[in-house]
Amino acid sequence: MQSESKSKSEQPESKTNKVLVGMMLLSNALHTAADGLAVGAAFSKSAGDGLSTSLAVLFHEIPHAVGREMLLLRK
Repeated sequence: MQSESKSKSEQPESKTNKVLVGMMLLSNALHTAADGLAVGAAFSKSAGDGLSTSLAVLFHEIPHAVGREMLLLRK
C-alpha cells in the first residue's frame, strides 16, 4: 500500500520537472535568439559596436549558464 502512495506522490514531481525543463529550454532558445539579434544589429552599425556587444553578451551568458545548469542539476 505504501508503494502505491509513494509512486502517486512522485508522479506530479516528475511531471513538474519535465514542464520546468521544457520551459527552461524554450526560454533559453528565445533568450539566445534575442542575443543574436542584438549582436547582429550592433555589427550592422559598426565593427566596434558589434565587438563590444559580443563581449557584453559573452560575459552576460557565463553566470546565466552556470545558474541554469545548477537548476537542472538540482532537479
